Amino acid sequence: MLGGCSLRGGRGAILSVIAGAAVMRCIFKAILALKISQEWEYVIIGAALLVAVSVDEVIARWPSGWTLKAIRRSAKQVGND
Repeated sequence: MLGGCSLRGGRGAILSVIAGAAVMRCIFKAILALKISQEWEYVIIGAALLVAVSVDEVIARWPSGWTLKAIRRSAKQVGND
């Protein structure tokens, strides 16, 4: 998740937390620079957090046997049939 710590717990790194905080700060500064209203600020930051949580969950649930090479190989086999 954004910030380097998973909601599932058990993993995280201090450098990832610092990087996640820096990304959130950059988003906030961009919102200020673009003079976006405060209501939209909350929407944008909330959307960024939802995307980060969703990506973290997809990665956590991705079967370990599913690699990009295996997916491409199976796609080629389907195309040859």
